[in-house]
Amino acid sequence: MLYKLIMKRKIILLFFLISCSYSCIHIYKTIIGFKNPTVYNNKELIKESEKIFGKDSIYDIYLSSIKDSTDIDNLLALSSNGNLNIYNKKNMRLCIPTNSCIADQLPYIFSNSIDSIPLCNFQNDLKKVDYRDLRNSNKIYLSNIVTSDYYILFYWSTFLNKYKTTREEFKFLLEELNKSEKKIQIIRVNCDLNDSWGLKKGEKLKLKFEKDTANYYNIKLGKIPWKDKNSTI
Repeated sequence: MLYKLIMKRKIILLFFLISCSYSCIHIYKTIIGFKNPTVYNNKELIKESEKIFGKDSIYDIYLSSIKDSTDIDNLLALSSNGNLNIYNKKNMRLCIPTNSCIADQLPYIFSNSIDSIPLCNFQNDLKKVDYRDLRNSNKIYLSNIVTSDYYILFYWSTFLNKYKTTREEFKFLLEELNKSEKKIQIIRVNCDLNDSWGLKKGEKLKLKFEKDTANYYNIKLGKIPWKDKNSTI
């Protein structure tokens, strides 16, 4: 299974904006610092979350299930996403017309009317996505936890960046939002492999980056560590 990861304009950012913002570093890490994901259980992920973010009251959620390698592809896409993933209360994503770096996108939403930012042409139907609370495994719905007119989904994992990088990126986002009069809620979404999805705890999923064309890199997935040895998906 090959996953198209990154387009040319983002590759340009890698080399010319590497010291510019956390999110550009985030994209850069996608190419040179991507570790093979490990399958964790929830207790382990709670500890990893606390190592990175400390103990706080911010919602930490994860997908209730994955079915096949396509779902894992999508998970990798989310975890390597360097954009500001901001939604309105109707779960419609806003498309900020700036470079794909949080440090560029935040000033835009602060200096413009957030209500005037256009919606993305392509929309994921978040109403159909089942999440669970990382801290207690209870099923959770975004409609029940979103308390602001706008919210940001902050995707994180243990395999994409060093903990310090993720911590500083999240801290930077919080500090910038706290400076603004606009009330925007943050919800963290963990993208690690979870043994509750039918995967073998402690196993790793091997990843290989392959250059496709001038415009794309590919991620090639190794054998997915399903608990069911007969699974070929």
